[in-house]
Amino acid sequence: MKKRILAFLLCAVTVALSLPCVPYVRASEEDGGLHSIYELNTEEGELDSHAGVTHLSTLEIDRRNSYRIDNGVLIKEGDMWYPRIKRLSSGKYILFFQDGRWGPNIYCSFSDDGTNWEEPTVLFASHLTANDNFRRHYATADAIELANGDIVVGAIFHAVSKDDNSPKPSRFLMTEKGVVTKYSTDGGRTWSEQQIVYHGRVWEPSFLQLPDGTVQMYITHSAPKDAIYRQKMGNHVSSGVAMITSKDNGRTWSPMALTYPYIAKRIAQQKIYVNENGVQILTDQMPVAILLHDNETIVMAVESLPGEGIPHQTSIIRSHDFFDRTLEENEDGPEDRDNMIHQGAGPYIAQFPSGEIALSMAVSAKQKIYLGNEKGTEFYLDREYNPLIYQSRGMWGDLFVTSSHTLMTSSGDTIVEPGVKSNLHTTGIGVTRLVLDHRIDAKTASMKVDGNTADWFDNTDALFVGSISQAQTSIRVAHDEDNVYFLFEQLDYDITYGEKFEFSVSDGSSTYRVTADTDRVKTVQRVKGSGSAVLGFKSAVKLYGTKDDQSDTDEGYVIEFSIPKKYFTSTELRVFMKMYNTDGGNTYAWDGFNGLKEGDQSTWHMVRLSDRKAMTEKPAETEPVTTAEPVTEPVTTAPVTTEPPVTTTEPPVTTTEPPVTTTEPPVTTTEAPVTTTRPATSADSGDSYLPIVLLVFAAVAIVIILIIKKKKQ
Repeated sequence: MKKRILAFLLCAVTVALSLPCVPYVRASEEDGGLHSIYELNTEEGELDSHAGVTHLSTLEIDRRNSYRIDNGVLIKEGDMWYPRIKRLSSGKYILFFQDGRWGPNIYCSFSDDGTNWEEPTVLFASHLTANDNFRRHYATADAIELANGDIVVGAIFHAVSKDDNSPKPSRFLMTEKGVVTKYSTDGGRTWSEQQIVYHGRVWEPSFLQLPDGTVQMYITHSAPKDAIYRQKMGNHVSSGVAMITSKDNGRTWSPMALTYPYIAKRIAQQKIYVNENGVQILTDQMPVAILLHDNETIVMAVESLPGEGIPHQTSIIRSHDFFDRTLEENEDGPEDRDNMIHQGAGPYIAQFPSGEIALSMAVSAKQKIYLGNEKGTEFYLDREYNPLIYQSRGMWGDLFVTSSHTLMTSSGDTIVEPGVKSNLHTTGIGVTRLVLDHRIDAKTASMKVDGNTADWFDNTDALFVGSISQAQTSIRVAHDEDNVYFLFEQLDYDITYGEKFEFSVSDGSSTYRVTADTDRVKTVQRVKGSGSAVLGFKSAVKLYGTKDDQSDTDEGYVIEFSIPKKYFTSTELRVFMKMYNTDGGNTYAWDGFNGLKEGDQSTWHMVRLSDRKAMTEKPAETEPVTTAEPVTEPVTTAPVTTEPPVTTTEPPVTTTEPPVTTTEPPVTTTEAPVTTTRPATSADSGDSYLPIVLLVFAAVAIVIILIIKKKKQ
């Protein structure tokens, strides 16, 4: 009986020592703490630094910091449509939107962080026309912050019936259609009086400023054909892109096409067909343009309509003379263009400093984003990104670059009213943040593998994963003569036992896979190539929170490890990662790099082992790195709808090729065991009970041996 009790007590002690019972460790400046992706990638690189390797670049959704604004939050009546968000030089964000599909009013709102928005003000208000025959509506606003800090906004106006009993205005009533502008000299807090700068049937103004200060406004140019061939147009619509310019920061514009035949400067159009009355019908509309980093080339994205009943397409136009040449009435142009590269309407375009061009469009009423090269001559249309994480559909969206590696996009969440043909409404707008993943440089530095991030402060190039749930990971790499170091920082509100990582790194001839969980780095195994077992591997894990404790909000954890450099024969590595996260009992799929295939290393992200040296200790006078980008705390602010419980509405990351099979058995370190320690204080922490458990089992074994020996005696 005593032996049974003793055995039971020994088992109980073993189990008790194996259970987590640790103090909550908070990130601190002393140990470096945890970093969001917005605090990383801080080094300013050369423009077009990734020319030649943009085909390896990808976008990763930042689900944690994306959100939606429901109708009724910023405005009490109407639907939010046609959002346009800009980040100003002051760091503030400004949002323009309209309260219906075709207007009638345009609003303006501000935010310090791109998430929490002030109560909006009406920028263009619907009103009766001068003769009280019609009501003027405003729609499709866009804006630009100029080099001098002024903001110029443009919108279209059009006439509608003033009430249900009044006649509808004619399509050919040109004097009640056109473009208006306003400008602000104080960051958008006050605005000038509106100015009519164009008359005629028109849509979607957008802006670009040239190096000499000239402001170009691009418009959908439908009025001339309607005016000149009114009796022959029938129901056909002809369009093209025209331009008016300002030399004085938006105060005056030229040409002022306010009268018949309403012709601005034609700059882009393509022929599609001749109608039954012999009129040449043209297309190109909804223009948006960027100036490339050579300061000489304009790349413009336009919507093109191939013909009646055919879905809209997106075309790409390049100008090498700032659209200096004016096209004739029925002339195709300019010459350097790629027509109808992909089905999609309402395009928008932006460029990262490193060269990648982001192109968005609505494909079957769902916004998609694609990346292209630094010249706008090639877009990687086989790899699309779906930013609609809190909405089912998205139309007439925008996108803009907020930093060297981050992008924001917004669009209306559209629905079709049952039984009413073509009657679209929105339930609000979705705002999505995305992070650019591309080749990173690993600086030279000797890191102490202890789970602290302080010595990584000067090595900020990072990759990012975080599209499936609120948990997100950044990955940094460093190296010295002896080792290659890897740092994983996981931001996670709810740390659980089920979370794990798989990370693969290859030099082209050999591939190594590292597996880890919230306790420790478990294995390092060679899955491709030949050679001896991986010896000299070191690692550390550090938690900032408590596992499986729903009563608190965790911060996350750090996984740090090194692999001896002798195992790599190249200074150019390829990496692949996927993580598995669970929150509060919800199950999530694997989350990994968007668009990468585990079985195809040519798609993996590139890490270049640089000879640039990194500091590992901050100079005394150096302030901690801060950022104006959004913090990674939960969105709980009043104006914006809070993030709903995350569900797996996106497909799990899958691979279309068979996984790599191991050619050697899993390798654990024998030369240098994994060095993970349990945190006792905020200065010395880790998360592994393996040594304690092994000691207890050893003690149990010794006791059992003694009991057996005594029994034999």
